[in-house]
Amino acid sequence: ILLFSPYLWAQGGLSIGLNAHNYKSEVGGVEFSNSLGLDVGYQGIFDLQLPFLIRTGVELSYRKAAFQAPTLEIVVHDFYAQIPATALYRFNQHFGAFAGLSFNLLLAGYCNSSADSDCDYSNGAQSFLTTLSLGGTYRMSSQSTFEVYYEPSIIEPYTNVSLSTLGAQYIHSF
Repeated sequence: ILLFSPYLWAQGGLSIGLNAHNYKSEVGGVEFSNSLGLDVGYQGIFDLQLPFLIRTGVELSYRKAAFQAPTLEIVVHDFYAQIPATALYRFNQHFGAFAGLSFNLLLAGYCNSSADSDCDYSNGAQSFLTTLSLGGTYRMSSQSTFEVYYEPSIIEPYTNVSLSTLGAQYIHSF
């Protein structure tokens, strides 16, 4: 309801950005080749007349990683709907910091395997992830904001695999 209120739309905007994610495994012999992903969506700020603001929205996020074992390589492509729920504190009119949670719902995913058989994407993949979201904002003008963020996973995306994401995005406000 907050996301689509007229008040919130007046303080929101379209976002586009890149994410660099790092997968790590507790299982020996598995290596990862990580790459850049893309985020696009809408972000809104809701002013509760408190010392901080509520930062939320909906973003579509693409992530890709290659898992390499001694005799096998699997490339995984994940598409998430990401909903941040963070508190934003503004130090002044230009700089701010935010912290909270981000909820990620797996919309689609597929994988390619170097083996002759198809890989089983559903084996161990989590359909819902929660990450801690920490970041900073720089408001360049009333319509332009730049953000950087770090998001370590609270819930593992795959069995025995952790995920951390470093990202940057531009938000154009209405």
